[in-house]
Amino acid sequence: MLAIQRNKAPSFLALLALPATAMGFALSVQISALSWILTTRYGLHIDEIGLVWAAGPVAGIVGQLAVGLLSDDAWFLEGVGSITAIKPWTSFTRPMRSDSKSAHARTAGTIL
Repeated sequence: MLAIQRNKAPSFLALLALPATAMGFALSVQISALSWILTTRYGLHIDEIGLVWAAGPVAGIVGQLAVGLLSDDAWFLEGVGSITAIKPWTSFTRPMRSDSKSAHARTAGTIL
């Protein structure tokens, strides 16, 4: 524990944790209300509702990975470009750079 943390009163630390507690409570109310709607209106069973709630984070992780690979122009798997790894049927890949400067450094130099 840091010295600055030792000097804080327990009431201050409780006040600091209050927004996170409120967000957790609001999220649990939202999940319970929407799970009830998914059960009554759409006829989903409890195990299917879990898949509905997991679909958002899983899609976010996969989407973030795909966008990150494409935007960073990542190279992996011994020179296979990111677009080729995501869509193997495309032939749109740039050759690996042989110089030590990245594309960003060359672009920044020409803009200035």
